[in-house]
Amino acid sequence: MANCKCILGSAFKVEQWDRKGLHIEETLAVCGNVLVARAAFQAAIKARPGENITLRQGIRVIESREPV
Repeated sequence: MANCKCILGSAFKVEQWDRKGLHIEETLAVCGNVLVARAAFQAAIKARPGENITLRQGIRVIESREPV
């Protein structure tokens, strides 16, 4: 269980936000490894074209793709 707390505390999250970027609509992935998280982010932007997708670690935004 100690490992779970460590991973969840520093988890990378791929999230879909509403059009205005104010609210998270869905958490698409939670990863303990940044390389896996980046792959999940790339898969999410391909699977959901036109959606506001972010890759975050806590409040830090690592990568984002806003709708055009």
